[in-house]
Amino acid sequence: MSLLSRNAIWYGEEAPLPEPMFLRAGPLSVIFQNGELRHITLGDREIVGRIYVAVRSPDWQSISAVTTLLAKQVSDFSFRLLFENRHKDGPIDFSWRGSIHGQPNGKIYFSMDGLAHTSFLKNRIGFCVLHPAREFAGRSCTVEKIDGTIEQSVFPLQIVPHQPFLNVRAITCQAEPGVNFRVDFTGDIFETEDQRNWTDPSFKTYSTPLDSPYPVEIHEGTAISQAITISLDVPQPLPTADRTPACLNRSLSVGGPAQATPLLGLGHSRPDEPLSKVALNRLRSLALSHLRVDLNSFSSKGLARFERAVEQANQIGAPLEIALFLSDNPTADLQALRNSLHKLNAPVVRWLVFSGPFHTTKEADIRLARQFLNDCSPGARFAGGTDENFAELNRFPPPQNAVDAVTYSLNPQMHAHDLETLIESLPMQRETVNAARALSGGLPVSISGISLKSRYISHKPVCCNASDGLPHNVDVRQMSLFGAAWTVGSLKYLSEAGADSATYYQTQGWTGVMEREAGSPLPHDFLSIPGSVFPLFHVLADFCEFGGGQVIPTLSSHPTEFEGFTQQKDGRTRVLVANFTARKQNINIRGAPFADRVRCRQLHEGTALLAMQSPDQFRLSLESQIVRSPQELEVTLFPFAVMTIDSA
Repeated sequence: MSLLSRNAIWYGEEAPLPEPMFLRAGPLSVIFQNGELRHITLGDREIVGRIYVAVRSPDWQSISAVTTLLAKQVSDFSFRLLFENRHKDGPIDFSWRGSIHGQPNGKIYFSMDGLAHTSFLKNRIGFCVLHPAREFAGRSCTVEKIDGTIEQSVFPLQIVPHQPFLNVRAITCQAEPGVNFRVDFTGDIFETEDQRNWTDPSFKTYSTPLDSPYPVEIHEGTAISQAITISLDVPQPLPTADRTPACLNRSLSVGGPAQATPLLGLGHSRPDEPLSKVALNRLRSLALSHLRVDLNSFSSKGLARFERAVEQANQIGAPLEIALFLSDNPTADLQALRNSLHKLNAPVVRWLVFSGPFHTTKEADIRLARQFLNDCSPGARFAGGTDENFAELNRFPPPQNAVDAVTYSLNPQMHAHDLETLIESLPMQRETVNAARALSGGLPVSISGISLKSRYISHKPVCCNASDGLPHNVDVRQMSLFGAAWTVGSLKYLSEAGADSATYYQTQGWTGVMEREAGSPLPHDFLSIPGSVFPLFHVLADFCEFGGGQVIPTLSSHPTEFEGFTQQKDGRTRVLVANFTARKQNINIRGAPFADRVRCRQLHEGTALLAMQSPDQFRLSLESQIVRSPQELEVTLFPFAVMTIDSA
C-alpha cells in the first residue's frame, strides 16, 4: 500500500472514531458511548469513571461489541436510552439490551438483559464499575455485603495485589463534603480489584467472583440480567450540571528535579528473518542501549536461534539484554548457554531470569544463574521479577537479596482497547515504577518489554504468526501517529519516575518500529507501507539522541489531551509534545530554557508519509521559530501529532 487514508495515519484503521453523547442527570454529567457510561461527574469531581458490560472469553479476552441505539429521550436534566450490544467472536455470540435512565435528582439506573445465542465457555459476563483511583485511593467508604452486614473500609492508597472488597452489594462514598453517593449492584455477587496492577487508573467492581469456577459453559438460550444504580444522598438539592467547557489555557510547564535518562532498548523480533541493510542502518542510528533477546529453549535448535539473534545484535551494535526462561532442569540449561556464550562475542548488560509461576523469578534459579554466567559478561546485572504485568510482581515479589534489579513488563490493554483507555493508563506507569522500587527495597527498575497489547494471554505467550486474522498481540495503531503519541507519554512517565531502563516493542514487523521490506502479511488488516518506519521510530530516535542526559519534569494542564517530556544534554534542551486528540491544539510551553530561536519538527498527517518512507530526510526537516517571550513558546499541534523542539 503506497498511500494511507487520514484515519489510517491517525490511528491505524479506516473506521471513524465513535461520537460521544453528552448527557445530564440533574447535578451529574455523564458521557454515553458504545453502550457504556463514562465520566460520571459531580461538579469537577469524577465519582464513577466507567460502567460497562464485559464479556470475557476462556482466555480472558474482552469480546468487543457492536452497539445499536434503539430509542433516545434527552432533556436538559434527564435522559432515557435504550440500545442493544452484540458480542460475537468465534463460538461466542451474546447480546444484551441496555436501558439507562438518568433522573433530575441525580439517580442513574442502568440495566442489562442478555441472551446467549450459542453455547460457549466464558470466564465472565456482567457489569463492571470503575472507580477512578485519582479520586478514591486512600478514601474511606462503606461496603454493604451480600448478607446485609456493613463494613467500614478504605480504597487502598498503595497498589494491592488482591481484592480489597469481597461479596459486595453496595458501596457508599463521599463525593464532596456533605454529599454521599451510593452504587448498588444487583444480579450477581460483585467484588473489587485494584486495576493499577495493570496500569488502569481505577478500582474495578465486577462480577463474577474470581474464587468461583471458570471457565463455565453458557448454554444457548441462557438469560443474564443485572443492574447498577447510582444515587446521591444530599441534604438539599444540588445545582444541575453545567457542561460548558472551561476556557483554560493549555500549557506544558517545565521545571523540577532532574532524573537520569533511562537506558532504552528494543526487543528482538525474529532471528530466522534477516534484517536488510536499510533496516540495520536504521537500527544502528538509534544508538540503542541494548537489544533484548529471549531464550526459551536450551536445545541445540534453540541455542542456534539464539546465536543468530546475537549476531544481529552485533550487526546493530547493541549489547544484549537476555531473558532466560529456565526449565525444571536449570543446571543443564545454564551449562548449555555457558558453552554457547564461549563461542560468541556477546556483551551482556542485563540478565532477566524467569522460572517461577506466571514467568516470575525463583531465588534458587537466579543464584544458580550467577554461578554459571557471572564471568561471561562481568558487570552485567541480574534482574528478577516477572515477564508479565506488575500484578504478578506484586503477588510474587522478587528475592531482594539475590537480584541487582527488578523487572516487569507493561501494556495498556488488559481490560479495554479504546484510545481513551490507552491514554488514561499512562500516568499509572509512573505509579508502577514507584511501587516496584518500594517492593524491591529501592533496587533499579527495568521495564521489559513494553508493548501496545499484551504479549501473554492467560499467562501463555502469544506468537506473532497469523493464519486467520491479526494475532491477539498485534495492535493496528502500532504504525500510526497515535502509536507515536502514546510512546511520548510512556517515555515521559517512566523517565520522570526514575526507571533505570526500558525495552520497547521489537525491531521490525507488526510489533516493531518499522515494517519488513516485504510488507505486512495481512495488508488489508495492518495498513503499513512496506519497508517504512513507523512514526514511533522517530520518538525513540529523538529520545535516544539525548541518551546519557537528563529528563526534566514536565507538567501538562490537560494530560488526557496532550503530554510531553523535556530532556537536557551538553547544554542542549529538547521538548517532545504529543497531541492525543483528533483536533488541533494551541499549547504554551513554559519554563524551558529556550534560546531566542528554537528549531521545530512536527510529525503529523501532512508529514507522516515522508517520515515513514524517507526517515533521514524527515529528521533533517527542522524549521526555525522565534521565542517571543522569555521561557515561553506557543506551538500549534495538529491531530495526533508529535512535535520536537530543540534549543541550544
